[in-house]
Amino acid sequence: MKVSDLKGTRAILVNVVRTVVGVIFLALAKHSLRSHFVSFVFHEVNDQPSLHTKETNTYSTRDTFSKQIDWIVESCSPVDLKNPANLGRAGHCLISFDDGYRGVAINAIPELSARGIPFTCFINLETVFGGINSSALAMFISNRNRRHVVWADSRPEFFASALEELGSETIMHLRKYQGPYIDEEDLSQLNMNPLVTLSDHLHNHWYIPAMTLDEFVKEVKKGEEGLKDYSSFRKFFAAPHGVFPRNRLQSLFELGYEAVFADRNEELQTSKVVFPRIDMNERIDTKVKFYGAIAIARLRGRLLAR
Repeated sequence: MKVSDLKGTRAILVNVVRTVVGVIFLALAKHSLRSHFVSFVFHEVNDQPSLHTKETNTYSTRDTFSKQIDWIVESCSPVDLKNPANLGRAGHCLISFDDGYRGVAINAIPELSARGIPFTCFINLETVFGGINSSALAMFISNRNRRHVVWADSRPEFFASALEELGSETIMHLRKYQGPYIDEEDLSQLNMNPLVTLSDHLHNHWYIPAMTLDEFVKEVKKGEEGLKDYSSFRKFFAAPHGVFPRNRLQSLFELGYEAVFADRNEELQTSKVVFPRIDMNERIDTKVKFYGAIAIARLRGRLLAR
């Protein structure tokens, strides 16, 4: 069976499970949602997403995004990380965006601003300054070589050598593949929005377990250095790829960061300073699937806590 076929089969199964769990949750436990804190993450919001966000299922169309926001604000109260007193409190949630896609600035932020909903943007500055997203590069090369993507390739050493081997025409195709990101002007506009908090997603989208401690600290400092002059910047951290090893936590706190947001990181699920996230994407297109995604995340957390 081809890799694409396996991915399609897995997506169908995930949708079925999410729907079934959502039906049960809505019938029996929806009232319990306000007894928990929930962190939601979006990536791209675009009716014509890039090939990279399609392949990674990290986008929502404008219509789906609007519905997802309706379901979120119906179920919990969004937190403003510039005033994080309610971070982690029951009945509250975080709405966040990773990476810094241009579609978010064009399609998502105007809607949130019009509705007065606070949100956080975790930024990779490499792409803001016109660079290549390291995760897109790893996946692009894997596609060219017809092999499974190795996310550990998303690290500084591999990134530099891989770019050197690509010609200018190939890099042009890579830019189209990864899709457009915000630029410095967009970032300045975001900073002036009173509903926005800017936070760190590393300078580029590195895979932290593949980095040395020195590399990790250097990249955190580089991201902070580029963001610190923006008045809406606060020292919160979202782990690229959602993976954040426990042995990096102390280093991050020594740099003054207040909390970490990570996805499916088994070692850190129960930490009070590391908040697991629920990934919002185009496949979560009904209220049943939305509540199913929340229920599955909660069940996973309970199982990992044992």
